[in-house]
Amino acid sequence: MEALLALAVGYAALQVLVHSVWGPVARYALLSATCVVFFAGMVVVLLGGLRTSRAACARRSCSSSC
Repeated sequence: MEALLALAVGYAALQVLVHSVWGPVARYALLSATCVVFFAGMVVVLLGGLRTSRAACARRSCSSSC
């Protein structure tokens, strides 16, 4: 939980720094880029999980239950 809190505080500080140095448009671009990175990470984890579960199912020689 502390790591998540540290990430949130660090990201908030980065947002304040970017906003003060480059302005609000750069802050919105940072937010957009962060969302893209997190979404791509979620997709990779999802596809990896699907691949792992299908491989485990194939090793067990399951029928249509997978």
